[in-house]
Amino acid sequence: AMHQGSSVAISADATTILVGAPGGLGGAVCVWTVKAGEWVYDRLKGVADSVSFGDSVALSADGNTAIAADLKGLAWAWTRNRGVWSEQQLLVDKGLFLFVQTQNITFANSSVAISADGNTAMVGYSETGSVWVWTRVHGKWTAATLIGPGAGRDACGHSLALSADGSTASAGCLGDDGGKGAVRVWTRSGGAWSRQGPPMAGSGAVGNAGQGHSVALSADGNTLLAGGPGDNDGEGAAWVWTRAAGVWSQQGPKLVGKSAVGKAFQGTSVALSSD
Repeated sequence: AMHQGSSVAISADATTILVGAPGGLGGAVCVWTVKAGEWVYDRLKGVADSVSFGDSVALSADGNTAIAADLKGLAWAWTRNRGVWSEQQLLVDKGLFLFVQTQNITFANSSVAISADGNTAMVGYSETGSVWVWTRVHGKWTAATLIGPGAGRDACGHSLALSADGSTASAGCLGDDGGKGAVRVWTRSGGAWSRQGPPMAGSGAVGNAGQGHSVALSADGNTLLAGGPGDNDGEGAAWVWTRAAGVWSQQGPKLVGKSAVGKAFQGTSVALSSD
């Protein structure tokens, strides 16, 4: 069976929905578009022999650029022109692909993110602890390595987020420090990426919180939300960080919903408004 709804993305104007459906039929990514007030179905084609295709998906603000990844270290980009979707490029780092093959990794736990304009994309695989940023110029995507394969114990790349302009990138590393977790942030200047500060782990965590299981960034990249569902033996929590003059600081105590009962796993997924 296809696990439809495994991952979902929506355009800014809410007229295009991308749904990942890994599983049977070689995996799939389904697209729903509003036309004349009705939802019209389409399916992104061009990928073969990838049952896990659609494990993670992302969509640009205008809904015209889509990114989808599978669990083998492969990702694809599509573009829509006059209502017709076409595969633009296979986004794969050869070093990662060889690493996955030689280490016999069959489950890489993929994650993807995309900037609002669709010209910057992130691809992460927590099984290998690796994260890439891809930038599109004149229709061609080129990669920059933020974290190479081989650091899987940190599970970096389990979650990803990009600012609207694609110049701030964040990755959750829920396995950092023995499972306490952390979030890493990079910034781009003049086309080059650099780490911004040390890994960020929020205060007040209890046990192996798994901070970075989920991350979100505001549109300007100056506010970051990180979820840690393992905090306090599964009660879960989230942490807010703000950036001023290039320095990140925790904003207030961790966030825990008061009505939670038992193992609520708060922070399994998080989201932020654009402001």
